[in-house]
Parts: sequence; structure tokens; C-alpha cells
Amino acid sequence: MSLLQAGGPSPTHREGKSHTLSLASPVYMSEHESQSEKPVATALTAFEDARALVRLVQCPQCSRPFRSPVTLPCGRSLCRDCLPESYRRTTTYPDIPGRNRGIACPFSTCNQEHTVADCCIDVTLTKVMETIAETVTHHRPATEDTPTLLEEVVRWDEVLGSRETAEKPRTKILHGGRLVATYSLAEMGELNYKSDVVYQSMADTGDDYRQLDEHVLRQLCELAHKELD
Repeated sequence: MSLLQAGGPSPTHREGKSHTLSLASPVYMSEHESQSEKPVATALTAFEDARALVRLVQCPQCSRPFRSPVTLPCGRSLCRDCLPESYRRTTTYPDIPGRNRGIACPFSTCNQEHTVADCCIDVTLTKVMETIAETVTHHRPATEDTPTLLEEVVRWDEVLGSRETAEKPRTKILHGGRLVATYSLAEMGELNYKSDVVYQSMADTGDDYRQLDEHVLRQLCELAHKELD
């Protein structure tokens, strides 16, 4: 299942001033969402929804951007290294390599057993992640003087126990607009999957770099479509 599979208009649809991405895929359901709930297509904009967009490509287990992503039979994705340890199981038909070992799904809304044979690298998602990484890397040098202050807003009720409640929220000044800065924060391992982000432009001119975000998302959509066609 691809990041760019959408419900509604194409992700590269350009009507209006803001570039949007319409997403409705079971691959990106959080562990708190039920598969029985029908996904609703919502348009995400590069500027206002930068945090939500980056969360789509974050592993719910390690909180970093997907690395060698695996999409489980239940439709959820995580990094290959984040898969639970496998165990020996009673083999059922067909008796092929990988079906005699299983894993317990790490997502609480599933909790089903998946055979190792059914937990393969998601080639499509891997290509999307490579495109994102290359685009962000190419984008960074040209935006070195575009400071934005990012403050992590932790949902303590959902990440209870992950950090001491007395610890101050993490803040960092990064460049490239909200979208690239948020991705960079996740890449550094400093943004919990369930946390939100508050943004503040540090530009002397007051520029919020909205156009940078729209340009990056537009480029990502176009490159991903070319790669997956």
C-alpha cells in the first residue's frame, strides 16, 4: 500500500493556493484505531498539517522515519528491526519456509499472530521513504537560513512511562520549513510518534516559510508518482 494512495483527488491536484495531500489508507492507522472503522479521506496541507504528514512516515514503535519498512497482514507498518522476536508455531497449509515461525502483532488493536512469511519488506513504501530522504537531503543546503523553533508537545496519557513527567518538553531550532524540520526532528530520534509539535518562526522578517513547505510537498508527490508509475 502506498503513501500516495488516496481517497479523493490526486495528491498532485493543484487547485487553490495550498498544496494538499488526500490520504485514506489502512496502512497508516494508529494502533488506537480499529480496522472496522472505515477510513475517511482528509486533505492534509504542507504547512498546517506538517506534523500529521511526518507522522505518516514514522514507525509507531521506534518513532523514527521508516527504515526497511514491513507492512503486516493487519495493514499496519513498522521498521523491520522493530518486529517482535519470532517463535516456533504449528505449521499450517501451505507448508513453506517462514510459516513455521510467527510473531505476536505489537499493535494492541490487533494482537493477532502473523507468520514470518507474511511479514515481508514493503517495496512500495521503501521506495517512497527513499524518495523522501533524498528530497529532504537535497532541500537542506538551500534553506540553511530559515529558522523555526519546534517544541514537542507530549501526550502524557498516551506515552506514560516513556519519559519522566518532570522533564521539560524538548525544543529545537531547525531549518527548511515546518515539513523538513519536523522530519529532521524525527530522524534525530527526538520526536515521539504520539507527540505533537508547536511551531514558531525565528525569522527577523516574520516569514513562516509556508511556500517552502508547499514546494517540498509538491516535489515529493511528483517524484513519488514517477517512482511508482
